[in-house]
Amino acid sequence: MNNKIALLATGDEIVNGDILNTNSQTTAQKLTENGFVVGMHASAGDHDAEIIAAMHFLLQHHQALIITGGLGPTSDDRTRFCLSDAVNKPLEFNAESWQRIQNRFKELSYGEIPASNKQQCLFPQGATVYPNYRGTADACKVEYQGKIIYMLPGPPHECLKILDDNVIPDLQQQQQIKPSNRIFLKWRLFGIGEGSIAEELDALMQDYDCETGYRAAFPFIEFKLNIAHGEDVEHIRTLVEDVIAPYLICTAKHTASELFCQALTQQDTTIVITDEATGGLLATSLLTPETHSKLLFTHHRAGLPANADDAEISVHITGLDEFWQSSTNKQTKFQLHWSDKHEQKIIEEAIPYRNRAVRHYAIELICYHLLELLRQLKEN
Repeated sequence: MNNKIALLATGDEIVNGDILNTNSQTTAQKLTENGFVVGMHASAGDHDAEIIAAMHFLLQHHQALIITGGLGPTSDDRTRFCLSDAVNKPLEFNAESWQRIQNRFKELSYGEIPASNKQQCLFPQGATVYPNYRGTADACKVEYQGKIIYMLPGPPHECLKILDDNVIPDLQQQQQIKPSNRIFLKWRLFGIGEGSIAEELDALMQDYDCETGYRAAFPFIEFKLNIAHGEDVEHIRTLVEDVIAPYLICTAKHTASELFCQALTQQDTTIVITDEATGGLLATSLLTPETHSKLLFTHHRAGLPANADDAEISVHITGLDEFWQSSTNKQTKFQLHWSDKHEQKIIEEAIPYRNRAVRHYAIELICYHLLELLRQLKEN
């Protein structure tokens, strides 16, 4: 049986490139993480014929279909009408959805509800309605000829909430859509090109029922393994990590800069950073509402903030001269000077200089070293 799930995003704004279709990206990631097999992705503009044709095609080749977008109150929101046509089920008015819209307008003091909002309460006959507590467009599930269709609103903070709370749990209960027995593993590699490592990893996996995959996501390379049920996953993991250990500075889910920020928020530590290398990009990458009170940035030693004396750690970063001088050299370097109440350290790293994105490369490596030093400080 075809267990694959298709994704359809509707809206001229997606087809015309006005916005990125992040819903399909995140939905596919969440489905894969839960063991489901994702098939085709499609997009259609706000035109009935295009949307209906996409629905028919995807339903022909997949066991389930998740549709996002086109559930608003305006004339160009056509998805519910197209779904009604595609599955040959008339639209019915849902009183509970209308009550939720009325309550939302009242809570937000929006005033009189436009009559057009009533179209957001129309669902194909027999549909299971999923409440949308973050917007006015409820979602629904429709069963059709043994297939399952989910219709979700377009705004990501609405769509993905319903996906987590309703769609994935419902899929896990479906007998006709069994999660894959295969195991998915992923690593982020740093400081190595995919062509340089792929040959070795492919050869390593040739005796196992595994599918290898690679994706460039500068400054990282993602290495993915799709492992068949029955294989010794932990043995395979060990084989792979013995090879890629020199290129691991973060996890599959979080970059080195994200891990550093997470660690910083969990410690009662203040760091003053004098950045004379990245031109402010390091501060842009690290300063968040959670970290701004723990990171004090300046671009030169003379400009230390008044409260710098209260910081437990001082970091001075220099280098990337080849970048700032537009040199033709293929290599550059940075220096990281760290001092705390226990000791002082100097770390110097030579890194490839292939293009002007070298600062992003340097930031991840700087954050890796900062994270390691922060961990050592915590242990002391």
